[in-house]
Amino acid sequence: MVSVLRPNYIAAAPWPTKNASLPHPVIPHSGIMPPMENAFIGAGLACLIGAIVGGGLKAFGVEVPILASRARQILLATLGALLLAFGLGVIPHPKPAAPPTPGYIITGVASPESIGPGQGTQIIVTVLTDQSTAVSGVVIVSIRDSTGGKFLDTGNNIVRGMPDDHAQFRTVWAPSQGTAPLTRTIQHTLQAEITRDGVTIGLKQITVTVHP
Repeated sequence: MVSVLRPNYIAAAPWPTKNASLPHPVIPHSGIMPPMENAFIGAGLACLIGAIVGGGLKAFGVEVPILASRARQILLATLGALLLAFGLGVIPHPKPAAPPTPGYIITGVASPESIGPGQGTQIIVTVLTDQSTAVSGVVIVSIRDSTGGKFLDTGNNIVRGMPDDHAQFRTVWAPSQGTAPLTRTIQHTLQAEITRDGVTIGLKQITVTVHP
């Protein structure tokens, strides 16, 4: 007996008709295409299919009513093409602007700016945002003197601390006292570095004049 092998036919899916409803596809988010772009693609496909069949269907979460004229079909097809272009990146869609980088207002002064031998002066460093508010985070003010002087808080030429509730860091500096009398005016320059959460946000020079 000869057996006849019958081919296995797969029935073709019918073309969507008016008032048909297509299941909403599950488009996995792979990390390459954001969900917003998936929405553009789904809406674009729904518009194109609706334009082809003349409307009366619901696909990809978009319901397209019956289109009574060819002009509306053309407009719907154009809209679908634009949505697809947005979703596929052919037409770049606007992206949200990055938040502005905060600015800072940093001042450093000596009060008084001119002193005599053996006298001290108060060093004041103020750290504010460009909105004149206190800077958030961990703010550290470091001041170094490499011109012959010391800070009374530490007894050496380096001092470090945090601003107070008024966004100011204060310390007292005095020139080193030599054995010989001072015979000329000397300018001392102090270097201040301000960091926020370990990142430098500003540098400041503070000048103190010492008169004989």
